Amino acid sequence: MLPVRSARRGLLAIAALLLAPAFPLGAPLAPADAAVAPVAGAPVAGATSSSTRPVRAESPRSAVRMDDVVRTRRPAATPRVVRGSHDVTVVRVRWPGSGGSPSAATVEDTMAEVADWYDQVSSGRFRLATPRVTPVVRVGAPGRGGCLSATDRIAREAARKARVGRIEHLVLHLPCRPGYIAGLGDLGADPGRVWIFGAFRPGVVAHEIGHNLGLPHAGSLTCGGRSPRSFPSSERGLRGCDGFEYGDPFDAMGIDWPTALSSSQLDRLGWLGERRTVRSTTTVELASLGATSAGDPGVRAVVVDDGGVPWWLELRTADGLDADACTQPAAACGVQVRAPASGSSRWPSPSWLIDATPGSRPEAGHQDAAIPVGSSVTTPRGTRITVLSRTGSSARVRIEFGAGAARVPAAPAAVVATVEGRTATVTWAPPDDRGAVVTRYRVTGSDGRTRTADAIGADAARLRVGGLTTGRSYTFTVEARNERGWSPVSQPSNEIVAERVGTVADISRYDGETVYGRTVLYPSLEAGDPDDPGVATIELIVDGETVATGVEEIGSWSITWDAGDRPGTRTVWTRTTDRAGTVRESDRITVTVVVPSLRITSPSAGAVVPETFELTWLTNVDAAEIRYVDLQATWVADGEELRSYVELIGLDEQAGRATVDLASLGIPPGPFTLTLLFDLGSREVEAEVELTLG
Repeated sequence: MLPVRSARRGLLAIAALLLAPAFPLGAPLAPADAAVAPVAGAPVAGATSSSTRPVRAESPRSAVRMDDVVRTRRPAATPRVVRGSHDVTVVRVRWPGSGGSPSAATVEDTMAEVADWYDQVSSGRFRLATPRVTPVVRVGAPGRGGCLSATDRIAREAARKARVGRIEHLVLHLPCRPGYIAGLGDLGADPGRVWIFGAFRPGVVAHEIGHNLGLPHAGSLTCGGRSPRSFPSSERGLRGCDGFEYGDPFDAMGIDWPTALSSSQLDRLGWLGERRTVRSTTTVELASLGATSAGDPGVRAVVVDDGGVPWWLELRTADGLDADACTQPAAACGVQVRAPASGSSRWPSPSWLIDATPGSRPEAGHQDAAIPVGSSVTTPRGTRITVLSRTGSSARVRIEFGAGAARVPAAPAAVVATVEGRTATVTWAPPDDRGAVVTRYRVTGSDGRTRTADAIGADAARLRVGGLTTGRSYTFTVEARNERGWSPVSQPSNEIVAERVGTVADISRYDGETVYGRTVLYPSLEAGDPDDPGVATIELIVDGETVATGVEEIGSWSITWDAGDRPGTRTVWTRTTDRAGTVRESDRITVTVVVPSLRITSPSAGAVVPETFELTWLTNVDAAEIRYVDLQATWVADGEELRSYVELIGLDEQAGRATVDLASLGIPPGPFTLTLLFDLGSREVEAEVELTLG
């Protein structure tokens, strides 16, 4: 079953979370009972994958209750190789008083997208044939139990009326929404049925057909509660862990679309390709699971046989079907660890994505579940998995059996502090994590104040410490935390002294702009200290030379700069002096000086024109910089110079043309001067031509 999507890309609104089953990891999938009735969790208004609180499983009995609606028509099959082409029939169902159905064109487009996804994810081994889309079939209303309780009866009636023959997949669209459920499907059935509720979305259809092929859900595992850890305390069960049944954001049988399937899911269907099983200490090279190449893709998965318990390793990169999932703001793709699907006597369980960075970046969920380069995780049996290096499409991984349990990290080393004004930047060398990923750092100043920093991300070994006291000296120490606790304290950093910081007149918003001669800049003032005494002077510096000073009017500053008539690129910044005498310069920006030009190209000088004619011109001024266009006609009558504003029709500054209308303006036949003027705000540019009104 797939729960309803939210408006956010790929995420799905969840009513409740799976109660994590207690079973031996890696156990073979046991046959499920035939004709198991669906059990759905009660809807929870507004629940989402990030806002819904997981529920802890306390017993196998509670673990049997599932919030999915995977249905079986026969005992679930063991993993099987799926090859070739499968036929699909789509039947749109209605009943008296029901909503509408998607058009046949919508269904065909959706199924084409699903077929393309299966072709990609199986590397061409499996495909869905062009579907047969039947006319809308009318059936009896579901009754008091709602459409979910009538799915079997509706499927039989619809198949009979639509004359559905022997096919692999029967997809039925029902115009109803049973709570949070977007779809459901027979598990491991041949032929398999799929029910789609409400919107006919490709991600939902692909997910439910995956159930038909025998795929369970792809879940995520969070262990340890308030003391989060990556793995269960024992591989014999998942008690003490929260399992989110749809929680794997890197598997289409989880919470996301479009994305690929995880390696154990691909292996179930015979689509994985090369994998390697490791039973002794070694270093392996993993190829990207999603990368496509004409040659040998390499080892796409490594199974760590940890005393009979398999842990699956795979590399996810922004390639192929993973391109979208790996480029989300919170995503951190890389080497991931999963426990494969196993089973109980009633339900097949999902495969479980292990969170290698437990407790870090709560907003990321399991999008940052990968093991960072240089970090490691340790299984319950003491096997250590370390990511040594990673390139765009491969990673080197060290697997060490008998390494022992993870310990607290070593102390960070090489702690260095630098200062700019009243803000210090503290950097350090990440320590040996000793078997568990470092997720937090704690920086303590010699003033006793502490600050913590996330250890995952590009700036993981760096922290800015603001609000220092002017004139006071500081040193800093750093500690690292993994799931086992805090490391010893590092050696102190070098000593730094906080300095007074003046106000800066920031002009960064003008960076990269074009200046047409004279211009006016409006800097924004950013005070460096809470007790800022106010600005005394602002200088504008161009290529190292002070060219203008600012003027204050009613609390705001402006700088008028005459860029001159020499075109080219200029480096510009400000120098601000406050009333305490503190001087601070802004960041450098680059502007381009352009000497504006304007030339009328038609009519030519001396031409005889009618009352209405087309005017064209050439200019190097960007149309966006033109405040307004003024067109004037000047002529002499009875020895007196007269002037009139001429109407423009169909003005197009970008193309450099307009229609001029001289009618009803009192211009007599004879010579006149036409002047075209562009107002650029800080200056004007004009061109004129001598014409004769015929």
